[in-house]
Amino acid sequence: MTVVFHSRTALLTDGVDAADAVARTLEDAWRNRRFGDCAAGYAARHGAFDPEAAFFCPAIRSQPDSAAYQAAVRSLLVEDIGQSRLGEADSPTKAALELFRVLRPQIRSAVDFGGLTPASHQDFRTGIAPLINRAVIGPPLSRNEELLALIDAGIVRAPFGPAPDCRFDASLGRWTITSTALGRPHSQTVDRLIAGHLDQPEVEGSASPLLSGLAGAGRIRAYRHGDAPASGIDIDPDSHPLDRAGRPQPRLWVLGPLTEGARYFNHYLPSPKSRSKAFAEADACLDRIMDERGGTPGDGTGTPAPAAAFLGPVGQDA
Repeated sequence: MTVVFHSRTALLTDGVDAADAVARTLEDAWRNRRFGDCAAGYAARHGAFDPEAAFFCPAIRSQPDSAAYQAAVRSLLVEDIGQSRLGEADSPTKAALELFRVLRPQIRSAVDFGGLTPASHQDFRTGIAPLINRAVIGPPLSRNEELLALIDAGIVRAPFGPAPDCRFDASLGRWTITSTALGRPHSQTVDRLIAGHLDQPEVEGSASPLLSGLAGAGRIRAYRHGDAPASGIDIDPDSHPLDRAGRPQPRLWVLGPLTEGARYFNHYLPSPKSRSKAFAEADACLDRIMDERGGTPGDGTGTPAPAAAFLGPVGQDA
């Protein structure tokens, strides 16, 4: 990220040759264990860049009180809106964060199909992956502009800080929300609590008749990695779901958000003409389906059974 930041800054100020020179110099410094000193020299010229702060935003997580937290949220929104208006081409910070999208295949190679320990898998799912999503996916610029306008109009507030505690008082029929990370605690009682996010697709307890039927028949199972909570459908590298006994179902394929857990980042619809992971996986499945010529007789007269069944993303265009 540091290399991208400084080389993009050099590109914007001095052109392509200067950008290439900065990248080569920093890469050589990394190999020769002089990266910190070399990056500090460029920071004096281009401005400081802290990759950890850009990704984790640690300052917003430790605020003395409710007012300071809301001011920090607003400041972060203003900064992000300014960088987003520049866009990746003209914002060295956005270009550096975009590296998480560029390196998505390498990340998958490390985390897919139990590549991490169970504890690290859970930390990645609940901590790192959402931060990557925030950095390179969204929310869109227009939504942040709308949110900032609502905050400035006094319609939206963010008084509780990170990870507030939410408890329902049955005797009052109301919710009490209490901060857990602010230096001076803040608590408030509210009439309604709305979950402002979508849960990951799950096998157990799914409202989908298709998924619940397949799960009830033992043809699919939830993905589990050690003691980490279950997530999505368990599949093999060929996109076949595993049955209750862990055996691949060769005439079923599962793609998209339902595979989140066994695979990483399946929540997108690819652009036309792109050769993204989603297209490559769909091509592989369809090639197998179209190549099926025989199959098990389905009616006792020698008529082949259907070549395959295809299970695509639920709730999205397949």
